[in-house]
Amino acid sequence: MQLEKLQLNLRPRPPRQALELGYTLLRMAAPRVHYVFWALWLPCAVLLTALSLWLPDYLVWFMIAGWVIQPLFERAVVYVLAHQVFGEEVSVSQALRAFPQQLRGGAINMLWLRRAQRALFHAVWQLENQRGAACRKRRQILGQDGAGGAIFWFGFMCSISTVLIQIGLIALIGIFISDPQHGANPFALLILFEKQPDSASTILLASLTYYLPLGLVTLLHAACGFTLYLNRRATLEAWDLEIALRQLPAAPAQPARAAGLLLTLALAGALLGLQTAPLPAYAQAAVKVENQQKCEEQIRKDGEEKAMWHGEHRHTNDTTPDPQAGLNPRQQEIRRQSQDLLNDPALMNLKCEKEWRMRDMVKGSEMTHKKPDTDLSLLGAVLKIFALALGMLGLAWLLWHYRDQIRKLLPQKSAPLATEIGGLDIRPDSLPPDVPQEVLALWRAGQRRQALALLYRATISRLVEQNRLLLTRGATEGDCLREAQTAAQRGALPPARLQLAQDCTALWRDGAWGNLWPDDSRIQALCQAWGAEFSNNGARP
Repeated sequence: MQLEKLQLNLRPRPPRQALELGYTLLRMAAPRVHYVFWALWLPCAVLLTALSLWLPDYLVWFMIAGWVIQPLFERAVVYVLAHQVFGEEVSVSQALRAFPQQLRGGAINMLWLRRAQRALFHAVWQLENQRGAACRKRRQILGQDGAGGAIFWFGFMCSISTVLIQIGLIALIGIFISDPQHGANPFALLILFEKQPDSASTILLASLTYYLPLGLVTLLHAACGFTLYLNRRATLEAWDLEIALRQLPAAPAQPARAAGLLLTLALAGALLGLQTAPLPAYAQAAVKVENQQKCEEQIRKDGEEKAMWHGEHRHTNDTTPDPQAGLNPRQQEIRRQSQDLLNDPALMNLKCEKEWRMRDMVKGSEMTHKKPDTDLSLLGAVLKIFALALGMLGLAWLLWHYRDQIRKLLPQKSAPLATEIGGLDIRPDSLPPDVPQEVLALWRAGQRRQALALLYRATISRLVEQNRLLLTRGATEGDCLREAQTAAQRGALPPARLQLAQDCTALWRDGAWGNLWPDDSRIQALCQAWGAEFSNNGARP
């Protein structure tokens, strides 16, 4: 995991601040995350609305079905945000194609058992690809320190917000459809639901006021849950310290520079000690007397100024200031003439009057415009709309018909191959000459995590180098396995190498995340199979 490419300032935060960070991440990923989510949610809402129109008696059941499958669409939001947080741009088409693969894992927990805390655990099922006992232990660790309670109450508040938005939409629509003779009625839509529950207009309005707020709150809930997950990872794994250590400059190579730095620090400490050292007793007494004399002098000056001010103004406190005071006779005459000129009636030639007139009384000469006998404005508007729609359909047909030629004109950008997976360097230059022997040496020395890390990154490095496995930056362990399975299905990866990659990934994930270490015989067998399958000289098979 390339922590130096993080687009967020991740540090250990309280759960409420981590949830607030989700709104910032959602604005960073907009509008791409909105395009992906609504491209999936709107067709589902339209389908459920169509079924409600076909079977109006089951309208409530179709709405409940939409609420049940709502967490499935949060996986698309997490997929886009997981790439966006590391600075990797994911197109809308890529996200839509990858959506079916993101639904694997945690279906029962997501839709039923762990529904209240699903936003925090989406990444465990989806990105970490955890299953079984390791998944349960991982969820238990992430839910500690108030994170589980925070996501539960946040989901509860999201449900309340959804209901409030739905009530607001119902009231807004009710104001516009209410009878004007009886005034605006925000409950007109509810009255319409009661009188005509099976009409098409009623079902359409009910679907609009239900599915639109549900989708809006779902976006925010998924984004905030993902940032809470990132906050727990940053707290447990000290991401802020790791980022700061990676950004530190290299240590000085020459001893002279190190000696100069130590001498500078010693001089600075000596000067600081001289400045902060306490004064002797006689010096402290002298400073105290000097400060007391300064304070007494300042109090005396303030008292003299205050007495002088009261002496000057004691006779003028109860009098009203004269606007002519301080002006010479010439200035007073000019001011009087200006005021007389402004009060002259000749300048006030405007007069405003109010007149009440009945609407029915506007007749005669006031109605100078007479409508023509034949009004063709409606026909002209219809023809204009028809011509515009016809032109847009023609342009859309041309773009679809020549889509292959247009695609060839666009610049093709190839995705860069990954050089780091899960924080592990997979470049061939970083691997030892004999990988199995080095793994066994580390394992016998008690460095089990380092041994499994070397075996895992060597396997991924061989797949990228020899089999041209297309792994992009920011790919997780689950992404690597899915890409390897896809390559095996199209014949680009032998089944033996796919099985070896699955075994190495499972051992690394169980040891790194679940602290479950295999026995020595399994490590020896896996190293023997690795040496037989992969060529240590890096030659492509």
